[in-house]
Amino acid sequence: ICFFGHRFWKTELFFIGFIFMGFFFYILITRLTPIKYDVRLVLTAVAGSVGGIFLVAAWWRFGILVLCMLCVGLVLGFLVSSVTFFTPLGNLKIFHDDSVFWVTFSCIAILIPVVFMGCLRILNILSCGFIGSYSVVLAVDSYLYTKLSYITLNVLKRVLH
Repeated sequence: ICFFGHRFWKTELFFIGFIFMGFFFYILITRLTPIKYDVRLVLTAVAGSVGGIFLVAAWWRFGILVLCMLCVGLVLGFLVSSVTFFTPLGNLKIFHDDSVFWVTFSCIAILIPVVFMGCLRILNILSCGFIGSYSVVLAVDSYLYTKLSYITLNVLKRVLH
């Protein structure tokens, strides 16, 4: 996805749909059910696969490019917003209040697809580069245990608690 995601459009859509649906389903299932962690991961993988297939099918069957690029832009916006709050800006006292944090986080995340919706090719290339490279960072982090995984884990922990 990092280097060739723009060329392999269906693979990128499946990957983005997997991230999009898997993230929301993991939050939902963690907050609403008391099932074990391993079962949650399996259910999240199944839901992510369904989301990926749905996004590819939406483009393949109906040709809904705007919906597909909106999902791509929202995932990139989530990553940009997470990186923004991983900096010392996230330690400001005003962001200790949950409502201020989530409104600001959402505005930053929505700003990315709004800005780039006029030039979908640039949005797609930027998304492939940033999301793909961060996925490589997460894969390396599972073996080397760096702090870069906390960019998105801090937001996930804040959602769950």
